[in-house]
Amino acid sequence: MIRLVVDEEITLALREEHHAAETAALVERNRAYLREWLPWVDHCYEEEDFLKNIRLNRSQHAQKAGLNLGIWYRNILSGMIGFHHFDHTHRKTSLGYWLTEDLQGNGIVTRATRFLVNYAFEELEMNRLEIRCAEHNRSSRAIPERLGFNEEGRLRQSQIVGGEYQTMVIYGMLKRDWSTLKTQER
Repeated sequence: MIRLVVDEEITLALREEHHAAETAALVERNRAYLREWLPWVDHCYEEEDFLKNIRLNRSQHAQKAGLNLGIWYRNILSGMIGFHHFDHTHRKTSLGYWLTEDLQGNGIVTRATRFLVNYAFEELEMNRLEIRCAEHNRSSRAIPERLGFNEEGRLRQSQIVGGEYQTMVIYGMLKRDWSTLKTQER
């Protein structure tokens, strides 16, 4: 099992089948909040839905096609973060995340994202990362902006959530830019 320790409060780990009920309960408690931004929320209700997702995530990891991890904050499953799909030919991937509403504003996703950006460039040898956020989701957009990603464009009305079209903002980071940012932080 993959387990990445971000810091003393945050661990990222590949979920196992026994996490299906815990994931379902977490989403149910946050459904009203999550459904504003995430298209899959209205299609996942039962524990079986989350079990299928866990199996898919584990299969993607085994095939080196993606890496989707649970965010454990103080040893409690609190959200998800990960790479949607690895394009090994062009050495690029995209990163997504969500966190329970009650833990917003504690820097959890920023710390986890910073860790995974570094992991992608250093361990996975990627050259490019993208993060796509709904245009009006200021909390989500603040993360790539805080980490120095460049806003590269917008995909107008590219996602339907709750019957409404959302415009997605694309943020990008190159390995060389990340190396420069890390050097400047020292």
